[in-house]
Amino acid sequence: MERALLSEPHSYSLVSHFLCREDVTPGLHDMLARSAIPLIGLEDRCAVDSTGLRTSRFNYYRKEKYDPSRENIWLKLHALVGVKTHGIPALEVTAGSAGDSPQFPVLLRRAEENGFQFKEAYADKAYQSRENFNAAAELEVLPFIPFKSNQTGQSKGSPMYHKMFLFFQYRREEFDQHYGQRAQVESTFAGLKQKLSETLASKKFTSQVNEILCMGIAHNLMVLVRQMYESNILPDFLRPPAQTPSVVRPESVIEPDLFLNRPEIELAVPQSAPSR
Repeated sequence: MERALLSEPHSYSLVSHFLCREDVTPGLHDMLARSAIPLIGLEDRCAVDSTGLRTSRFNYYRKEKYDPSRENIWLKLHALVGVKTHGIPALEVTAGSAGDSPQFPVLLRRAEENGFQFKEAYADKAYQSRENFNAAAELEVLPFIPFKSNQTGQSKGSPMYHKMFLFFQYRREEFDQHYGQRAQVESTFAGLKQKLSETLASKKFTSQVNEILCMGIAHNLMVLVRQMYESNILPDFLRPPAQTPSVVRPESVIEPDLFLNRPEIELAVPQSAPSR
């Protein structure tokens, strides 16, 4: 207000009202995908898993009144995570009692629609179903999902299921080396909760979903900043416009090798500083 940047002060509850709107959710999903797009050139393997996020609400009235133990209501975050960068291209939010397996094809297809092309996908036994193997085969992804001891490996309409069962039985050591990469999704969840908290402040389900999406966007931006230094990538929104004056950089700065997976685009930044 003092600098005349705002015509009038906004209400303190503006953000809460914004998160309560259902029409905001698709836009946040789009922002989540856009925040992960610069990582496309770095990721060819992914891991899928779920984790619980605690809400500030408690269970139903009778349990709260007659049972001394007060248990928070939990939501379940289903996420597809890049193994190398720990970026999150796609996520879903369900009730805490929802199953994990149905979310596997949803997350894979959404990531593929956003431009990611994975070669391998890792998931635990909770995602063991022929439908998930078929979904991975349609996207030309090799699913490394371990089998239970009582499974026979019969295809029953899923050739990929039978193929991976034989891989699991006769090349177990090599299978375990691939499957070991699934631990990266656990590291991602641990970092997400440590930096952004595992407790949601919102009360309603719609606002809780939007809050989790905002957490995912913030996480991707932190990953993106790290990869700008480790992998020398430069996102579109940080590229100087062509019509602006050239930006002088020190000679020691290494120019990015990747540019949104489109190395043919030339940056409007000089390769070296001009002589003085």
